[in-house]
Amino acid sequence: MPTSPPASPPPKPELLAPAGSWESALAALEAGADALYLGLPEWSARNRATNFSLEDLRRLVPLAHGEGRKIYVALNTLLKEDEVPRVAETVWALACQGVDALIIQDLGLWHLCRSIFPEVVLHASTQMAVHSSAGVRQLDAMGFRRAILARECTIPEIQEIHRKASLPLEVFVHGALCFSVSGLCRASGALLGRSANRGLCAQVCRWGFRGAPGKPERHPFSTSDLSLLERVWDLTRAGVSSLKIEGRLKGADYVHGVVRAYRKVLDAPDADREGALGAAREILRAVPGRRATEGYAFHPRPREVLEKGSDPAFGALVGRVVRWKDNTLTLQVSSPVGRGDRLRIQGEGGGQGTALVLRAFRRETVPGGYRLSIPCTDKATRGDRVYRAKSAKGEELEQALTKRLKSLSGPAGLPLELAVGVEDDALTVSARVGPLEIRHAFPMDLYPAQAHPLDKGVLERHLSRLGSTSYYLAKLTVEGRLPPVVIPPSAFKAVRAALLNRVDAALAAEGQRRLEAVRGLRRAPDPEPARSAHLWVRAESSRTLKGAARLPLSGAVAALNRDCLGARDRLAEALGSREKLAWELPAWTAEGDLETARRELEVLAREGYRDLWVTNLAHLELARGLPFRLHGGWELNVLNGWAAAALRALDLRTFVPSPEADRESLGAIGRAGWPLRPIGYACGNLPLFVSRLEPGRQGADSAESADGRRLWWSEAPKPLGRGWTRVYSAEPFSWTGRVGELKALGIGDYLADFQGRPYPEAEVKAALRAIERSEPLPDTTEENYARGLH
Repeated sequence: MPTSPPASPPPKPELLAPAGSWESALAALEAGADALYLGLPEWSARNRATNFSLEDLRRLVPLAHGEGRKIYVALNTLLKEDEVPRVAETVWALACQGVDALIIQDLGLWHLCRSIFPEVVLHASTQMAVHSSAGVRQLDAMGFRRAILARECTIPEIQEIHRKASLPLEVFVHGALCFSVSGLCRASGALLGRSANRGLCAQVCRWGFRGAPGKPERHPFSTSDLSLLERVWDLTRAGVSSLKIEGRLKGADYVHGVVRAYRKVLDAPDADREGALGAAREILRAVPGRRATEGYAFHPRPREVLEKGSDPAFGALVGRVVRWKDNTLTLQVSSPVGRGDRLRIQGEGGGQGTALVLRAFRRETVPGGYRLSIPCTDKATRGDRVYRAKSAKGEELEQALTKRLKSLSGPAGLPLELAVGVEDDALTVSARVGPLEIRHAFPMDLYPAQAHPLDKGVLERHLSRLGSTSYYLAKLTVEGRLPPVVIPPSAFKAVRAALLNRVDAALAAEGQRRLEAVRGLRRAPDPEPARSAHLWVRAESSRTLKGAARLPLSGAVAALNRDCLGARDRLAEALGSREKLAWELPAWTAEGDLETARRELEVLAREGYRDLWVTNLAHLELARGLPFRLHGGWELNVLNGWAAAALRALDLRTFVPSPEADRESLGAIGRAGWPLRPIGYACGNLPLFVSRLEPGRQGADSAESADGRRLWWSEAPKPLGRGWTRVYSAEPFSWTGRVGELKALGIGDYLADFQGRPYPEAEVKAALRAIERSEPLPDTTEENYARGLH
């Protein structure tokens, strides 16, 4: 009986490393990363990293490309209106520098790149919260070349996404985890005006909270660090194209160690996998970080992510204090530590702790590791934790990398690619710099060669002499057969000068043409004639919606859950027609729930419902082919006019601008006169976090920070599929007192949002009355409206 040939092994995924500084970039390259991702001083989700200037990239890109590595630049924040033209200039500069891809979040930047810079390769940031095959197919339709999946996807979900969608997938495998789904975290922006979507996260999820006055502090949202070292081959079999290491805020020793560990596992032959894993584990033991977890690898709601998550990131936990007596500290450590290592002793109650550098000490081998005796005048308590903040080897590595950086040499500038040939007594040259290509024939005298005829080596030797110009020769190819002739060096010199002048002029003209098109892209058709304001109510409880239906409304938005679906006929009757009842898909619709969601949408479409609110790009794919009018929820994060234009290009009718917006941003969107009309978020309970995790398992459903901020959380009520958690501030959101100003800014439609719990009719009525009268609601916050968004 014939047998099938063995299946070929899946391709080895790319190993993608963070570069928050030059030293980290060099460490990643030295350790074996296939690609680096990095940010610029602005518009990066890690604005606190050292980051790179455009001038830095003129050196780093040639260095990486010369070693066969790739460079991805993260422009993955939301953009304010006045930033978009400057970002467009940056995109053009990056395209000319030959970076391999841009990582983006803002829909306005997507629309701008696809319309004006179509040559630029785009990767969809994890900030876009894409987590399903429907979302990945939508990204594919939008022209993205890679999807960076949400960290919350399980490996079985990733495998299913790969099976149903063709776009290459990138996943995080190591580093910090967030409590909230990236892109849906509002905590820092709402509480402090420092938006995580703008790269300024204040890490509210790491704060200590108390369940009640006098109770001990705990960390209900603080997560462990991710480590999927043991799952590299599972991810490879699942179809992952790129394994991403988090850490643009980490030092070079961290980057070097983590890349080395994953490189060792990726490159191991099948017969030596266990040996490679053991060696890689030992490397990671020396790398600073919180306690490790496999995160969501095989469970969508893993408890251990939070149960281990209260440890601050002091370094690698290596042991405990045995005793402190007579200014001598005795430690029990589980892994070798050496002279010059930096240790930190931390008590259970928090506080500053004790930092020390190992100099003089005694060591003995004991069961389970080693016992150290160290001179120490600072008192410590038995059981205190011992962390290695940095190893002596890490210090040496960083010093060596700093030294190498000072002596770094090699090509710098814009990559110039040439294709050269000889036709009819002329040297023909096609020159490419990024998206630009020009061709010119240079007539010249050609002499028969007595020796050393014209060949590729001669051409490279003369045309690579670009000196102090803005270019370096990245590639030279020969067109056709070269005749046996010679060209005088002076002629080559004249060709170089004339060619570079032409390239300079063409780049300047093309850049100006494209940048002038940026403003035009934002212009919309003439606005609709003035009409009365539309007032929407949004809720996830049929009880709340029934109460709201008795009030004067333009429409109601019902969550697509079992409760509201079961009551839909009564809700439509109370509102007066099905035309006034819209439906909303949740921002997190897990892969296993897509078919159920699609079936429900098909039923609603057959029954005559015509309005659908989308809160994730996946919903555009889920609704494809169904007769719904589409409206964008705040979760799409519209913060500028170009993003509004993007929604129009995606066939949406209306949208809610980001509630993180300030007055200036709302005015820019409102003044544009979009025919789809923005809907102002008038009031409601807006989640600070949207998560698959369950902080309530720590024994409460609310907590208070040291400065008196109280947060509470709840499960999504009666979802169609897998549940999720939302965390709210005890102080609701409200712009009701600004309705008059919003109208003047061009925002005349409003949304009152009642989610998180059932609301009595009197409370809904009071909120709608405040909108009608432009009166502030008591005990609410305007967040960034007046204080500004950073």
